Amino acid sequence: MDKLVMLIANGEITVEEMAWSREIFERAELVVKGLEACKKTIKFLPGISEVECYSYIDEGSDYVSWGTCTKSGNFACYCNWGGNHLTGSCNLRNYREVFLSFEQSDFAYDLKRFLEEQIKLAEKTK
Repeated sequence: MDKLVMLIANGEITVEEMAWSREIFERAELVVKGLEACKKTIKFLPGISEVECYSYIDEGSDYVSWGTCTKSGNFACYCNWGGNHLTGSCNLRNYREVFLSFEQSDFAYDLKRFLEEQIKLAEKTK
């Protein structure tokens, strides 16, 4: 029996909660596709241990964010909102960690955009 069916059968989650959890499944799909795409799109030249891999500017140029990835898989994202600062980080080799990073509200929007960009880039390079 599927694990999710078991959760319902055991009363750990209700059918109603399950029906409302489409967002969770969409997030999981984005994480899986995004991390698979990162394996194809983020490359390191010999001797390079960190690359710039994300950049975003909103339409009014008020919000600017950028991200780097280390050879060990750590993705760190920064923004200028309220002064330049780290908004969040996660290891792109750890699906669970990336999935749970969406709970960090300051980081979630940029993480989503980053993963979506990587998916699009990977599709273009097929």
